[in-house]
Amino acid sequence: MQNNIICKKVFFLFLICSFAQSSIQAQAYNTAFGFRIGSDFGISFAQRFPAKSKTTAELIYEDGLFDSNRNGQLLIKQHLPLLSKRFNVFAGTGIGYIWHKDKNNTIVQESPIIPLTLGAEITFSRFNLSADFQPIFLFNKFNDNRVIRSSGVSLRYVLVKRKKKQLKDTLNSIFKRKKKNDKSKNS
Repeated sequence: MQNNIICKKVFFLFLICSFAQSSIQAQAYNTAFGFRIGSDFGISFAQRFPAKSKTTAELIYEDGLFDSNRNGQLLIKQHLPLLSKRFNVFAGTGIGYIWHKDKNNTIVQESPIIPLTLGAEITFSRFNLSADFQPIFLFNKFNDNRVIRSSGVSLRYVLVKRKKKQLKDTLNSIFKRKKKNDKSKNS
């Protein structure tokens, strides 16, 4: 009998956590822009879309300041909150282009790419720190490779913060109340 009551309590707690998890958003920002340090220095722009989604589009450009390889990528990433909306993991894919210039600034090699990404990010106030690993698949051989690995760290400034959800709104979304009009229709 006692085990049955404990099982019911655990199941009820599991249901509450499941509903609460579905209402938690995975990012604390809507728009962020900043710098990326990976195989080279670059810039990163991230935009969450649509407004209540856990999906972001990220645009990355690395100019080849220290390496002669340059690349541009457009990534679509899905975020999953860990402890709160400010700390999450993500995975995604996208499209891009990579090219290699020689000392005379002439393009020697180039290839369309399909980058995959896996990483984590955390947001403090107006700053977002993201670290990721990227296997990049090349359509053309590039320096005798079809796959290259990259990793990087992005530090972005949050241009547009996400609106804070009030506790009352969260509880109402979990335990939806019937409106007074619904009671009168049932009579």
